[in-house]
Amino acid sequence: MISKQRGRKKVESPTKSYLAPLVQMGVTSGDWNAVRRYTKAHPSVIPLLPDVCQRIRGEFGSETELALDEYRDPEIDDRYLTLCLRLPNYELDTMDRIERVNRSFENRIKPNTGYLLVTTDFRQAKSHNGV
Repeated sequence: MISKQRGRKKVESPTKSYLAPLVQMGVTSGDWNAVRRYTKAHPSVIPLLPDVCQRIRGEFGSETELALDEYRDPEIDDRYLTLCLRLPNYELDTMDRIERVNRSFENRIKPNTGYLLVTTDFRQAKSHNGV
């Protein structure tokens, strides 16, 4: 558990403590520091992350690859977290199933307190494409 020293007491950073279980679940990121900065600025998203990852694993299976990153819109000042999933095989109902996962948690995010988008880029999971 990552913690900060404040005087003599250890104060755990909730942002970092929520990332450790994600890593243990096999979630990757191109930039964990950007994820930390985003979750620090939008802490209401933090408790959702493990739940959403578990929900995705339940819906799509344990071979699903998950990548958590901060999306930065190149045209306007808009940032949010994306949880991109990659599957060994895609079915016709993949987007419907992703939308079902999105609907299961979207009402838990308060307006103007952050955003998490679950999506896919339709690439195959790396463990199945030799990369």
